Amino acid sequence: TEGGGLRTAVGGTSRVSRTVVARNSAGTLGGGIASHGTTVLTGDRVVFNRATDGGGIANLTGTVSLRFTLVAFNSPDNCTPQGTISGCPH
Repeated sequence: TEGGGLRTAVGGTSRVSRTVVARNSAGTLGGGIASHGTTVLTGDRVVFNRATDGGGIANLTGTVSLRFTLVAFNSPDNCTPQGTISGCPH
């Protein structure tokens, strides 16, 4: 399973504002968030989530935009693939 907290489907758009995505888990990718579409986070916190890869956010076939959003303390990493989400520390 993907996206323990939020999963954006292919062709879909998710806009999340002032929300905490915390302590979720996924069996494969995106413990907090998995994106196959367009995901825009504004003023959020994605923290303490877990998955096999992309503990915080997995950008699978979509785009993820972070605006004033903290992504931290996720396991085993904050974002995957590394370098695909501007402003997200690996």
